[in-house]
Amino acid sequence: WNSDSDRVRARDFLVQLVAENHQQAYDLTLQAFRIAEAAQWMTVVNSAGFFISHSADQVRLHTDAEVAAFVGKFTPELDPFNQSISKGGLTSPIAFPLQRAQNLAAWADIPAIVQAAHDDFAKISGRAPGAFFNTYGVDDQTRFAFVNYGFLSGTLRKFIDAARLEGIPVGLISGTMLRPFPERNLVDLIRRQSPKLQVLGIFDGTLDTTPGMVYTDLTSALYKLDRDYSGRGPLAMNFRYDGGQNPSYSVLAGVLQRLIEAAKAGKVESPIQQLDRNSAGPAMALDFTGRPGEAAFSGQTIV
Repeated sequence: WNSDSDRVRARDFLVQLVAENHQQAYDLTLQAFRIAEAAQWMTVVNSAGFFISHSADQVRLHTDAEVAAFVGKFTPELDPFNQSISKGGLTSPIAFPLQRAQNLAAWADIPAIVQAAHDDFAKISGRAPGAFFNTYGVDDQTRFAFVNYGFLSGTLRKFIDAARLEGIPVGLISGTMLRPFPERNLVDLIRRQSPKLQVLGIFDGTLDTTPGMVYTDLTSALYKLDRDYSGRGPLAMNFRYDGGQNPSYSVLAGVLQRLIEAAKAGKVESPIQQLDRNSAGPAMALDFTGRPGEAAFSGQTIV
């Protein structure tokens, strides 16, 4: 089943991209070749087990010629077949921090490489969802926002449609580039472009004993960069799930209710919460009938 625990274990030594559906998994895989070769860094594309791997959807494919032209010919920086090299030998205590300093310098260049690959792919595909993240229903009037990486974003968009029809100003920030974490871009979106945001609901698909990875990264970035913005930033809550859970609309309604209650109180009593797939959560007046796509709301979740 799906769990984000594996990406957490590899959080700090890989370039990590996260696909929310079949099409994005295909698109990001092609881009990953360009990113890995340009950055000289291992690059992985995460997609949900079960919800993506065990389901079917339409995917727009490119011809072999188009893919070959985009990916380009592999020209390795080091060619062990033509030049003898040694890799992985013993490193002295003096050399080790120097090597790490080189890694840190190269890491800083990766976001620009990811952005370039995204933009070039958009030219041949017409698809440009955002190199680092994309938003849905997030503007200067948004009061509540979900933050998510991966398959749950599809369900959240449908839920947001219904919530906004009820007059609740809620939106979604759906991440793509998990590592390097786009902290400055996210904080600027939250603090400058959405100044009325009161509470963030941050989803993490892991039930580890520590707070979720996305929650930890984003709240740390908000604290660290707070001095660059005026006023008070939004509150944040971490909603965690795992074990193949795909939270239902009733559970998401409970999440939204908790965000609204925190905004009214001006504080968060329990910042780390586990979602119960069998719980309806607090009652909420959200009418999911009589809307476009009414059949989709007959107790089913949408990915």
